[in-house]
Amino acid sequence: MRPENVIDHFKAISAAVDINLIVHIYPAWTKASYSSDLLAELARLPKVTTFKIGTREMSKYDRDIRAIRGANPECTILTCHDEYVLASMVQGVDGALVGFASLIPDLLVELYEAVCQGDLKRTQKIQSRIYILNKEAVYADGEPSSEAHARMKAAMVFAGRLKSDHTRPPTRRPPPAMLERLRKAVEEAGLLAAAYSEEAAPAGTR
Repeated sequence: MRPENVIDHFKAISAAVDINLIVHIYPAWTKASYSSDLLAELARLPKVTTFKIGTREMSKYDRDIRAIRGANPECTILTCHDEYVLASMVQGVDGALVGFASLIPDLLVELYEAVCQGDLKRTQKIQSRIYILNKEAVYADGEPSSEAHARMKAAMVFAGRLKSDHTRPPTRRPPPAMLERLRKAVEEAGLLAAAYSEEAAPAGTR
């Protein structure tokens, strides 16, 4: 990939269709990553209005945000760092576009509001609840993946947001030990549905 290929791609779409464009930024360690200079050039294109940033390398993430803001302050910047959403919010973004919001939309909205208000104590309190679900259960030490998504579906069932945690092959349902870990995490975060309390949890979840 060359920078001019990326610019040509977005210009071609802009010429063909009258829509606003979102640039999705992949992790810095992938071959699909864009340089900060390239992001600035994209931000200057008339129909590019939004950047969904998943850089996952915080020093580059900071440079990327500064480059976009410097090129076009009107662009919307959204973090998609599911596994460390607070750390990426405090850099000065306009919101989040994360799959993790399927499980905890209320907590993420509350977290963003607290960040915007500069309320550090409140953000730390909210983050502690998110951490239990995020790092201790759904994403563990990794990044979003098919296995992590299967774990999130199970957590959503325990939280009463989904009725089923079925997955399509080759992704498998989490094993019993992980299901119990997820159930406990959802309970510790204060989100456990009554049907999945210790007394009521069905045999297949323990």
